[in-house]
Amino acid sequence: MDAIDISYDRENDGTEAEYQYKDENKRGDAAMTELDAKFKNLKVDADTSEKDVIAEVERVFAIQDASRLEVEIDFSDGTEKEYKE
Repeated sequence: MDAIDISYDRENDGTEAEYQYKDENKRGDAAMTELDAKFKNLKVDADTSEKDVIAEVERVFAIQDASRLEVEIDFSDGTEKEYKE
């Protein structure tokens, strides 16, 4: 079971978002509001190292002692990357 599960997909025809963390389960606008605030604090780009991306995600989402962490990001320049710890 995931401690935190985030899905955020922005397309030309709209945005879909889901945010599950502990007892919180937000979808749609409520999830977008929560995630937009966190994404503004996330300082990564396609050139950021895997170690630094993982550390930044842990910091922004207050993740501690994760046994496994997977992050997939589609950057605005079209670059798609996956990070795992």
